[in-house]
Amino acid sequence: MSDYVRKTKEDRPVVAICYDFDKTLSPDDMQAQGYIQSVGYEVDKFWEKSNELASQNGMDSNLAYMYLMMEEARGTLVFNRKALEDYGSRVQLFPGADTWFERIRQYGKEHGVIVEHYIISSGLKEMIEGTEVAKNGAFEQIYASSFLYDDHGVGWPSGRRRSSTTRTRPSSCSASRRASSTGTTPALTTTSRRMRSACPSGT
Repeated sequence: MSDYVRKTKEDRPVVAICYDFDKTLSPDDMQAQGYIQSVGYEVDKFWEKSNELASQNGMDSNLAYMYLMMEEARGTLVFNRKALEDYGSRVQLFPGADTWFERIRQYGKEHGVIVEHYIISSGLKEMIEGTEVAKNGAFEQIYASSFLYDDHGVGWPSGRRRSSTTRTRPSSCSASRRASSTGTTPALTTTSRRMRSACPSGT
């Protein structure tokens, strides 16, 4: 996905909706929906080891889990972008979330508003990009943690990361959404602790 480029908005206002991913659009952490199990861990044990790694080495918690993902893949699976995107394709969304984005775009269009959807997550960009909704163009841009790949395509946890610090500054987004586990559409809130500051300025 290319870097964000400001589009011509003509004379219509723009509403940028910013979403976290895990437990907002999806009922569980993306890594826990296949990847962690594939490297021989129970989910709780993986996160426990990741947290210990971060604590004992003074590491950023995101970089710790990314490093552990890479290390535990050794001798088990090829750790590259395609593999992560394939795991992303297995990630489940809350009921109704798969059609939510286009429905809200159309609703905005009917009311003279351009609606743009953004992901701002400390999860993995590669996995989010592997989901069906991302492949279908649901998101204007995905801001998330990602790996740096060497000449052989192997990932290293030294690429971009989206930490809890960068995700909790005051947000310029006009609204955020949390998917409901009981309904068929994500619930609308005008203010939310899920709102993030990485939406493009001026939206």
